[in-house]
Formats: sequence, structure tokens, C-alpha cells
Amino acid sequence: MAYVYLALVDTPGLFASAIRRFLHQKYVHVVLSLDEHLDEAYSFGRRNPFVPIIAGFEREDKEKILRAFPTAEYRVCRIACTLEQKEQIRERLERDYGRRFHMHYAVLGLPFGAWTVSDDANWIREALVREVAAVAAKRGIRITEEDIEQQGKRLKNVPAANKPSTLQDLEAGRKTEVDMFAGTMMRLGKKYGVPTPYNELFYHAIRVLEQKNDGLF
Repeated sequence: MAYVYLALVDTPGLFASAIRRFLHQKYVHVVLSLDEHLDEAYSFGRRNPFVPIIAGFEREDKEKILRAFPTAEYRVCRIACTLEQKEQIRERLERDYGRRFHMHYAVLGLPFGAWTVSDDANWIREALVREVAAVAAKRGIRITEEDIEQQGKRLKNVPAANKPSTLQDLEAGRKTEVDMFAGTMMRLGKKYGVPTPYNELFYHAIRVLEQKNDGLF
């Protein structure tokens, strides 16, 4: 008999708050671990716990997470499995971690190479992020110019042909998460009196593409 562990996390912060409002539940971050101490644990989340604007499939760093979210609440569940099943899970996690930049999500329907070569793409990215930062500031969350610059540097390390999940969803005819993210920014912007014109444009543009996929026109 062996065990794997699921940690349900009540992560603080603006983005977690947006997801919590959308899902109507307390725990909004899920961690899959191969041990009860969460030393070998993986999740979809921030690549750096202190920078909420770039994320993907990552191995959890407990020390960094503790420093970033000292008040986060965890609920850990144990799931029984065979030793063979646990080894299969370990192999899959390690394999997916090795190709983690293929499972990245972002705010624009462009391949990641666009941010390497296009000043215009970066202008749009920064405009969107600055709106998020302005809303975050109203919630007491500080996103600095250095954070925005570091996001740009990290994007340059992503294989140029990789596609954000928004673009993958649209190409596959699936619904996107635009309401959870851009939609939430619009609603919070109105609540705090912060203009969010770029997020609004992004929201409506993606909704039009979803409607096209649905055969509306």
C-alpha cells in the first residue's frame, strides 16, 4: 500500500480572490504531492510565488511559498494507491514537469515568440498587467515595474512556438477562461473605480471568437 497526497490551499492574493469569487469555494489551489510533507509536490500556479502574472506547471517550493503566503491555509487529503500506481504517477509528473512550458497560460492569443521580437506585443502585455497592478493596489497588493520587467524576461525563455492556453482553447473550439480573468478584472475595476479598458477589449474580443466557434456567425 502506498499513498499520494492532495493539498487544497486557501491562497491569499488578488488572483486567488478572483478565482474564489468565480468558483464560490474557499480552497482554490490544488497541489499533488508524493509525500505527506509536500517535499515532492507539483501544481499549476505561479512560477515565482511573489510574481502573480506568469504561471504554469511547477514543482512547489515550500520555503518560497511560506515566505510569500505565511497565512495560507492547507487541507491535505491522503489517497491510497498501489506502489506501481504511485510510480506511474511519479513518472508522469516528472515527464510533464520536463515539458512544463508547453502547458503555459497567458493573457493574449499569440505564440510566445511574439513577446521576444515584437515591441507592440509587449506594449499590449504591459498595458494589461498595469491594469491588474492598479486593481491589485486597491486590495493592498503591490505589483512593481520590476515584476512586470521580470515577466518579460521570463517569457523570452519560453520556446517561441509554444501557445498560451487561451489560443489553444480557441483553436480547439473550447470555451476559454476569459470571464474568470479579464471578466473579474472588469468587475473589480468597477468596484474600486479603476479603469480597465484593455482588459475590457481583451474580454470582448475573446468572447467574439468564442461566438464564432459556436457558429453564431
